[in-house]
Parts: sequence; C-alpha cells; structure tokens
Amino acid sequence: ILNGYDDYYAYHKYKPHLNYDAHFGWQMTDAIKSSIVIRNLFNTEYISRPGMMLAPRTISYQFIAKF
Repeated sequence: ILNGYDDYYAYHKYKPHLNYDAHFGWQMTDAIKSSIVIRNLFNTEYISRPGMMLAPRTISYQFIAKF
C-alpha cells in the first residue's frame, strides 16, 4: 500500500468528484484533420478504486493527412 494512502482514502472515501475531459477537432481541408484531447482538464487528484491513483492531466495531439 502507498505511504499515506489510509489517510487519503479515509478523507476522500465518500466525497464525489467530477472529472472533465475535452476534445477539440478541426477539419482544415478534405485531406487534413487535426485534434486535441485533454483528459482530466482541471488536473484533479482522484482514485477510481482503493490503491489506484489515476494519472494527472494528459494532453494528446493528433494530425491526419491523406495523400
């Protein structure tokens, strides 16, 4: 078990949380598309189940070009 986990779990056990994600996409031309995905937009610390701390904010960028 992680150091300090018992205290963290006892404090957050019954507190609900909201986790926001965002996805933005642009169709620049018929052949070019770009998108950005942001997970955990506000960088909230949370656990999904005991002992599983979930990742902080992640940002992914995708660029697609058809030739």
